[in-house]
Amino acid sequence: MAIPNYNPYQTDLLTNGFNYLIANLPGSPTVNDLNTTILAYFTSLPNPVSSEALSIMQNTNIYSINNYINQTIAVNLNYGGAASAFIETVLSGIKENTTDSLTDYLLSAQELLAAADINTASKEALYVALTNAQGSCAYWQTTVATPGSWAAYLHSNEAVNYANIPTWVIAAFTAVLSGYAQVQAVAISEPNVFNTQGRQVSAFMGYGSALAVTAGKVIFKWPQKPVINCGCLQ
Repeated sequence: MAIPNYNPYQTDLLTNGFNYLIANLPGSPTVNDLNTTILAYFTSLPNPVSSEALSIMQNTNIYSINNYINQTIAVNLNYGGAASAFIETVLSGIKENTTDSLTDYLLSAQELLAAADINTASKEALYVALTNAQGSCAYWQTTVATPGSWAAYLHSNEAVNYANIPTWVIAAFTAVLSGYAQVQAVAISEPNVFNTQGRQVSAFMGYGSALAVTAGKVIFKWPQKPVINCGCLQ
């Protein structure tokens, strides 16, 4: 008998956000347009995000975009041990799996997280990151097959778009971690000990960052800076 595990977070908040963006972004959008539309999406929810949280998200989204482009998300994460190993395992697995096997892999990663020897506070961010990875995977698999208005931002060759899906999944996964990192308490060594604001809005910051980075990657085709493992560069 299989041992069940339950993820308290839902992919709908991300996938509905993608739909909102493509329906409401202006033609030839800027990064500011993208961020403004994301904030409008969270305002449109049945239980809207507070104005205080939106003011935090406005900056968090942009910082997460910068972190993604410069590949500095890991620098801001306060993880170690099993949590850090889990993140590396998931990122390696996403890269190594095919588009066809990626959905099953992410479900297996959720099972691995449920059983992992990681404290509950740290698991929260990892569950949200996995949820957004799963949502991104499902959304872009469907969208590549039937692009609709996203066709304006996708490659004319469907095979190229399918090949890009793991990249978009990684964007969502790492962006959530960037969003969480920004509401952790300053100078506290224990992962995911949040400041006062962070305790209230941490998950929303993760979802907002995932929307900003993933949709931005699709729309603007951001390249990422190469990682140079040299302590001489600051």
